[in-house]
Amino acid sequence: MSKTVDKTVDVKIDKLLKITEEFLFPESYSHTGKTMWKISNPYTKWGAETIVLCPVDEGIEKALDLAIDHLGKKREQYYAGMNFTFD
Repeated sequence: MSKTVDKTVDVKIDKLLKITEEFLFPESYSHTGKTMWKISNPYTKWGAETIVLCPVDEGIEKALDLAIDHLGKKREQYYAGMNFTFD
């Protein structure tokens, strides 16, 4: 892995950690034979929700991009109307 890719992954991890304390984890699905990247969503009124992001073989960068996008939107929706702003 090149240093450019490492830096990009590090930047994406930092961005994700500014949105949530949760992190990506793999989980295997025996009925499909695939292992998927997932992340827990803390921004839900139901107390727990897991978001399936993408197959592990599509790479951690794609999973990070999807997690940042999904959880960024979920956080905005969760705090809507509470006069919170996020940079």
